[in-house]
Amino acid sequence: MKAPNEVVTYAEKLMKMKAYQRRKLWDIADVINQAWLHYDELQAAETWLELSEEEQGLLWVAETKGGFFSMAEKDWLRHSLSSTHEVNDGEAERT
Repeated sequence: MKAPNEVVTYAEKLMKMKAYQRRKLWDIADVINQAWLHYDELQAAETWLELSEEEQGLLWVAETKGGFFSMAEKDWLRHSLSSTHEVNDGEAERT
């Protein structure tokens, strides 16, 4: 039996990691989409803010280029983030 080619083994490992990352991003996008469907701005904002900048960038890619959100969903998410930020600022000022 022939020893596995290191390049092939490495490529398979990268493909598995990329598939795992894509699945994780899909799950996160689903949480945000469910929040959008239920008008739950707080859930959407909390989910988004828990992501790393890299994850946010990968999710924000245009839908036509393999991204997860439509323009309407992105607009709503922007609004959710600004709305919850204003609420949080107001709460911080009152304390």
